[in-house]
Amino acid sequence: MLEVVAAIGAALFSYFFCSVNYAILMGRWFAKDDIRDHGSGNAGMTNVLRTYGSLPAILTSIGDFFKGAISVWVGVYLLNLAFDPFPVWGYYLILIPGLLGHCFPVYYGFRGGKGVMVCAGMICVMDWQVLLAILGIFLVVTLFSRYVSLGSICAAVGFPVSTLLLGLLRGSGETLWWDTVLAAIVGGIVVFLHRGNLVRLIQKTERKISIGRRR
Repeated sequence: MLEVVAAIGAALFSYFFCSVNYAILMGRWFAKDDIRDHGSGNAGMTNVLRTYGSLPAILTSIGDFFKGAISVWVGVYLLNLAFDPFPVWGYYLILIPGLLGHCFPVYYGFRGGKGVMVCAGMICVMDWQVLLAILGIFLVVTLFSRYVSLGSICAAVGFPVSTLLLGLLRGSGETLWWDTVLAAIVGGIVVFLHRGNLVRLIQKTERKISIGRRR
């Protein structure tokens, strides 16, 4: 029973805590409006940057990153109270609800962001080396293409690939395959949430990143 309570508690905390959307909060604090009424309609850092400028975008990124990290710290603490050893699926029991909370937040009519920064925060706590690998993918693709969406999609695809390759280099045991499959599910969710961006990239109508305030 304790294991069930801990697992449910970790998943629910992650969902509700990550449902707090900093892009929406920045819109309310800086402009007293809703970021989802502007630009792409997405409640994420890129749309905040294009709509409100650099400072709100930086604050959005910090908020989303650390809410992801905190959700994992708390979730791991709860699971460690009940499980010994820590379960193979433990991190993903926290990560997937947190991602869904960010993208479909209960506090904002289930219209949120696309989960890139919140996933970064969670992966940082899970495995910082994997985060560095996918961050490298994101930066290289984004800098060369100037498409944040393309960088995000490639980073999402790179999550299970990096998990597998780094696991093999470390000589990880049988849990590696579970980690890779679950990482692929997370990456798949992020790619699915970028499906509109994929269509625009194919049609060559996707907007490239620009710095500055645009209203």
